[in-house]
Amino acid sequence: MVLDDSWREYTDKFGHAGVRPVHMVAFGLALVNFLLNGLIWYAFHACSKIIKKSHLYLFYALAVTNCLTGLFSVPTFINLFSHNNHNCPKWTIIVGSAFEMALNRMRAILALAIAIERLLAIYRPRTFFLTDHKQNAKKVCAFAAVWSVSDAMFMIFEDGLSPIRTHCVSTSSSGPMFHTYFLVLSVIDGIALFTVYVVFLAKFLSIRKSLPEPPTSSNICKQPLSIKRRGMKDLVGQPNSLTLTVIFCVLVFSVLPSTLYGYDMIMDRVMFMDLGPVITIGYHLHGITSSFCYNYKHREIRRALDKVYPIRKRACLTLSNSDKK
Repeated sequence: MVLDDSWREYTDKFGHAGVRPVHMVAFGLALVNFLLNGLIWYAFHACSKIIKKSHLYLFYALAVTNCLTGLFSVPTFINLFSHNNHNCPKWTIIVGSAFEMALNRMRAILALAIAIERLLAIYRPRTFFLTDHKQNAKKVCAFAAVWSVSDAMFMIFEDGLSPIRTHCVSTSSSGPMFHTYFLVLSVIDGIALFTVYVVFLAKFLSIRKSLPEPPTSSNICKQPLSIKRRGMKDLVGQPNSLTLTVIFCVLVFSVLPSTLYGYDMIMDRVMFMDLGPVITIGYHLHGITSSFCYNYKHREIRRALDKVYPIRKRACLTLSNSDKK
């Protein structure tokens, strides 16, 4: 396979010298991803009523997935640094990369499920609010877990665990069949997610235009509309705005890198692959940006974080007071 051959030739010539800085950046991003989404995970767990109130079950599952992605990337990088990217036992690569591939499948399914759920919310709001969201989320997570474990097993057993590899790069630790399956399915996931995203975005923008205008100081009689607008914004705007940003991050940081790798595979050349662990870095950038989206795009989540981490609230108040002075 072109990627495997390229890394083998590169490692024979240069060892870990040329890619160490990129892997150090990826390692740092993995730790940040784990910590930030771990905070979101704990806040959700400590204030579980916000999940039920705002129907955030799938968002909670996505935060857990991103947190675990950061956690299970750490053994891969430690293994890579300890062996200096040279002659790693195959099983040491599998320890990290099998979880990485499984969690990627989980993330893709959850992102598509979130997009479809919010699409139902704006096209069929009555059906959406009568739906058992917790039960649906359990079914989605169970389906995603089975598929994810199957992907991990497929990757492990295609190539076996015994060989010593010249290089320790986890992206190419799979055999050619799984690698082709992974990249092709990533492109299909991206097309499906992008299609739903465009439909959702069009409807979301039309809803925003249809909301009543806020009152002006010269027209007090429009005050009831202001209350209605705030209610509609809380009910529709916040979860939908969060969905738009989270799905956009999935498309940019997860689907796009996989598509670029797929291009290299189809063209039988090394172009984007030379950039380093682009897919892994994309996973962690998605997790990091998603954690900020949870914080700033949904007021209930922000309140939960302030409640669970009071030092965060005090820091914000101190900053605002200093600005006033």
